[in-house]
Parts: sequence; structure tokens; C-alpha cells
Amino acid sequence: MSMNRDKSCIIKGMGSRLEEVQRNLGLTQDEMAEMMGISKEQYRKYCKGHSEIPSTKLFVLFDNMRFDIKYVMTGVREDEEESFEEHLSSMTEEGRTKYIRDIVNCFGNRIIKVF
Repeated sequence: MSMNRDKSCIIKGMGSRLEEVQRNLGLTQDEMAEMMGISKEQYRKYCKGHSEIPSTKLFVLFDNMRFDIKYVMTGVREDEEESFEEHLSSMTEEGRTKYIRDIVNCFGNRIIKVF
């Protein structure tokens, strides 16, 4: 699977999970967009996976409404997740290297910008 396809799947998954969080919080698209400081149209693009959600926008939303931000970003709920250390230790060295390389390739620039 190519990196662009992987990235597209990640973006679409994050968008659908953001929309799920919105419903679970009982908020409208307008309310979510306002809290994120974006237009309703841009919010729709995030939810449909047509536009990548900047991590800074997720953090702004998280500051306003506490929710499982890991779930939006990864698809794994906090209460069902094994520790990151356990996850890595269950992999082969080659698997760990590929996993970390994939994370850095997908999120590296955005992670660096946040910190």
C-alpha cells in the first residue's frame, strides 16, 4: 500500500471519528466548527476526509470539550489500548522499526509543529 493511500485512509478515519465524537457530545457541526475556529464548510471537509485535520485544531477542541483525543487520532479507545511500551515490545525489531518509521512519515511534521 502506498504512502498516499495510507495517508488518505488515516485522514478519512480521523474525520469519521471526529464526526462520531461530535454526535456523542451532542454538538452540531456549527458548534464544533466554532470551537475549532474554522468554518462549517471546513469542518465538513475534515469529517468527510477531504482535508487533513491539523493537530492544533484538535487540541483547541480538546481544551474546550474533553474527549478521547487518542481515539480520534488513532481509532483506538483509551480504555482498550495496551500501553505503547507493551505494544512495541510485542513486535519484532523489524516491525518496531517499520512502525516508528511509518508514524514519523505520516505525522512527523505535525508533531514537531505542535511542540
